Amino acid sequence: MFWAPYGAYWRQARKLWHTELLSERLLKLHEHVRREEDTISAGTDTSAVTIEWTLSELLKNPVALTMATEELDRVVGRDRLPTEGDRLPYLQAVIKESMRMHPATPLLSPWRCRRDAVVGSYSIPAGTCVAVNVWAIGRDPSVWEEPNDF
Repeated sequence: MFWAPYGAYWRQARKLWHTELLSERLLKLHEHVRREEDTISAGTDTSAVTIEWTLSELLKNPVALTMATEELDRVVGRDRLPTEGDRLPYLQAVIKESMRMHPATPLLSPWRCRRDAVVGSYSIPAGTCVAVNVWAIGRDPSVWEEPNDF
């Protein structure tokens, strides 16, 4: 609606949008807020995505869900919440497997090579921008026996 090409009201709203809400002064004034929001949302979003994928995989795999539930009941019980001191190796393995199959960030942040390097059969000259595809590594059949199975 803001960008409708007709009417004095919309022209005024568009002018206000550009001159006030998107002004360089206001954007610079709130830059620190955006940086903090990005930092907070980056940490919470990746955790939420990992939990969501883990629950999704457990729901699709009733045997794994039963084993994780039994481990929680045996180690933690139903009277308290888990703590960092609780040893839950099966649940940790489930979360790691979920992160392998569904990485929160499929591509790592790009890096620039500082010096010439050789990785496998590839020569990477200094100054090359390199992005690591975590998703492809987690699904590589030469590394994982059943890369698409949880």
